[in-house]
Amino acid sequence: MEPEQRTTTVVQRVQQPIKVKLLRSSKGTYTWQLEVLDTTPDGVLYVLDYLDSELRTRYQATQQTTEKEVVACQQ
Repeated sequence: MEPEQRTTTVVQRVQQPIKVKLLRSSKGTYTWQLEVLDTTPDGVLYVLDYLDSELRTRYQATQQTTEKEVVACQQ
């Protein structure tokens, strides 16, 4: 008789330590609030720096284009 085999599955849920609140105004400009939870200040600063850089790249470039289009339409 063969020994009984058992399989155990472990599911681990980790709450993401990051919250991003992205707001768009009626003028089409973006602002954001970042909340980062980490055990070390260096970890927090690294994530904040990365997120802020990414958000600026994606949303402030859009803002500048929109502002240029608005100025061009007003002339």
